[in-house]
Parts: sequence; C-alpha cells; structure tokens
Amino acid sequence: MAHIIILLDESGSMNVLGDKPLVAVNNILSTTFEENNCVFSLYKFNNCVVPMFQYTPNPVNFLYKPYGMTALFDALGMAIDSYSMTDITTICIVITDGSDNCSADYKFEEIKEKINILENNNWSFIFMCGERNMDIEYTANMFGLPKNRFLSFDTNTPDELLDITQKITDEISTTNALDLFKNFNLN
Repeated sequence: MAHIIILLDESGSMNVLGDKPLVAVNNILSTTFEENNCVFSLYKFNNCVVPMFQYTPNPVNFLYKPYGMTALFDALGMAIDSYSMTDITTICIVITDGSDNCSADYKFEEIKEKINILENNNWSFIFMCGERNMDIEYTANMFGLPKNRFLSFDTNTPDELLDITQKITDEISTTNALDLFKNFNLN
C-alpha cells in the first residue's frame, strides 16, 4: 500500500490555468486508485493550508477557486508533520505555478531538511511547476532533489499541466506501488 499526498496551489495566479489543476488532480486520483492499493490526502494552499481529505481510499469531490498568495512551505510542513511518523510508502506531489511568498509557520531550511530526511526513508517528492515562475534546475538544487523530480508546464498553455499529469499516471500504472517514484525519471 502507498499513501499519495497531493498539495494543490490555490493561489490567485493559478487562475490562468482554469479548471486544469482540478482535472489534473482527479486524473492522478482516479488512475492511482484503479492501478494500486493506495490511500490519498489532499491539501489546498494559498494564504492558508486546507486539508480537503486525509488518508482516505475514496477521495471526495472538492471546490477549486484560486485566490490569494502561495504558502508552499506551510503546505509541505503540514503534510510532512501529519504523516512523517508512518512507515508507509508516501509520494507527495506538489502542483504549483510559483514559489512560496507567504508561509508563516515553516521556513525553507526546515522544509529542505525534512524532505532530505524523508527522501532517505520511504517518501518521494514530485513537483509539477509552472516554468514561467520557477527555474526548475535552480529549484531542484535548492531543495537538494534530483532534477527529474521537477516537471515543468507552461502556465500560458494549461493543457501542458495535463500532459505532465499523464506522464505521472503512466508511470503509476507501470510501476509497483512500493517502488513508486524512487527511480522516477520523466525527463
């Protein structure tokens, strides 16, 4: 069994993507549910972090209305602190178009340390990032993660988000859930 955590940016700048982030999340959830024995958690984040569902085998529908700023580090910190003590294989997928600009509870250095510890255990992190606002190579180096864990999409072309989501769901459908993303290479 694996635990899939999705952190979905719901800040105002995500408006340019229309309903594509919601479609992307639903594609990941439905494909993963069909192909693997998984449980799911979803957090939306803008100025604050809101858990939509946690550790459920049957995800529920949710509203998506982007506004506000981007509390990315708070979302990562909340998800990590909620589940880091479990020994289940965990994949954390972050969907965002930009960098953190308003986290209040977690700082970058703390998040980087937590990610590096978990990556050496039973966690994997995948970032789906809007290339207009994030330099993928710089961000990968900053987090200390392999570049192949960062997938970029053009925020001016919303369908690109769905294209990289398809790459992830293809990988999920051809990979044993216990090995999911440890050798992940989509580039």
